[in-house]
Amino acid sequence: MLSIDPQETPALADKKQREHLKSYPQLQGAGYTHFLTGNENQIRRVADSIGFQYRWDDHVKQFIHPSGLTVLTPQGKVSKYLYGVRYEPRDVRLALVEASEGKIGTLSDKMTLFCFQYDPASGKYGFMIMSVLRVFGGITATALGGMVFATIRRERRRKTNSKESDSVR
Repeated sequence: MLSIDPQETPALADKKQREHLKSYPQLQGAGYTHFLTGNENQIRRVADSIGFQYRWDDHVKQFIHPSGLTVLTPQGKVSKYLYGVRYEPRDVRLALVEASEGKIGTLSDKMTLFCFQYDPASGKYGFMIMSVLRVFGGITATALGGMVFATIRRERRRKTNSKESDSVR
């Protein structure tokens, strides 16, 4: 997490990190989350590099900005934007698996990515019925092909056995 307020201090970032980790105990001690602060120039450079827009509003005396997560690849390129203030664990996990280019995540996660696709309009992963239909269509075609192959083979054996028994007589 990066604070866009140059007035916030590392001590405040540490406090916010502890509060955040209380809500997500599975992240405690894992070193996955970092709460960063910086000067105005540093913050602006990071925000601009990921396409994050914000501005100070003198009327309300606070920064105005969209709420969301930016998921980066190991090379530092933007992979996904997840919008909102609450994120489904599945959406965060799939975004991380996808951004990691297969370096993290289980086989199950990778199979799930085949059935779910990121929808930038909603900022969430949604079920992809066409992918599922392709998988089941492939399974069906393979099963039918196997049955046809087995039937033809059985019929050939039956004919061969029938000819052999006729020649023995």
